[in-house]
Amino acid sequence: MKSFYVFYLRYPGFGSSWKCGISGSTGLWSRLGGYQNAFGPDYKENWRHIWIGTEKQIRLLEEKYKERFADKIIGGDAGYSEWITNITEEELLSAVKFFREEYFIKCVDVPEEFKPFTADKIVGLKEWAHTI
Repeated sequence: MKSFYVFYLRYPGFGSSWKCGISGSTGLWSRLGGYQNAFGPDYKENWRHIWIGTEKQIRLLEEKYKERFADKIIGGDAGYSEWITNITEEELLSAVKFFREEYFIKCVDVPEEFKPFTADKIVGLKEWAHTI
């Protein structure tokens, strides 16, 4: 199983962006923990959306997502290629719906009970992911 995640980040004075990425279900906790570590103990990092699927389907979802929003990606350099600026959450969700319908991408929405996705909820999420 692989996961495609997106999270929203807004820094005052710097604007706002969505970060997308993929991770295996076993690496999801350490990936989220890595972002938490960067922010420190005073802020609880959370991800807004996660979809689960096979490696092939999730890689295709990420590819289509980046193609769809290519004009909103700052650049291809390390650290920039996964940040998409100036889109709304509705646009993001609409794009995933479009990819599912037009490209027959099979991915599962993670249940609401795990939202917002924080490091302490990932263990339960991993257990759930192994049941689908």
